[in-house]
Amino acid sequence: GGVLTAAFPIITTQELGHPDTFYPEWNALAGIFAAVFGIVIAPIIDWLSAHRALIIGLTMKVIALAGIGLAIEYWSDDRVMISLLFLIAFISQWLTIASISLFMHLCAIKVSASQFAIYMAASNLALSLGSSLFGPLDSWLDYDEIIYMVALIDFFMLAALLLFSLERHQKRLEALGPGFAAN
Repeated sequence: GGVLTAAFPIITTQELGHPDTFYPEWNALAGIFAAVFGIVIAPIIDWLSAHRALIIGLTMKVIALAGIGLAIEYWSDDRVMISLLFLIAFISQWLTIASISLFMHLCAIKVSASQFAIYMAASNLALSLGSSLFGPLDSWLDYDEIIYMVALIDFFMLAALLLFSLERHQKRLEALGPGFAAN
């Protein structure tokens, strides 16, 4: 997410020649629609389970990023770029809700507030680190290659998530004694 957050304003203005207002205006509108989307899909994510929803979301993101990279020839079409901004906003909303839900299920009751705060801080740190990577990556890779690299990182996250078992984690917490069982 962080690399894309840094990349798209540069791509839209410097590479595609859009006015400075293009990205912020369309990204804001996409964010508003994604927020409404989030309200609608939150119960679906609960129904699926946070773990399964995160797997689905990461799969969607990897596929979408591969498609975005392959569609580089079409980025100059305003409709395509606007659609990409909306697509990324919707997938990001899905992933955010699923991640927060999973974080809540990972927390041991006894230390849940501190543990959840650490998870959220780590998430924010990852976004910032991703944004800081764009500068060096921009000097080594083309934009589509940067998109593919983000897709590859997300693919490895997906693979790791497929190996994770929330049930095993919760059993380990229960074994620690009273006050540690997960929410």
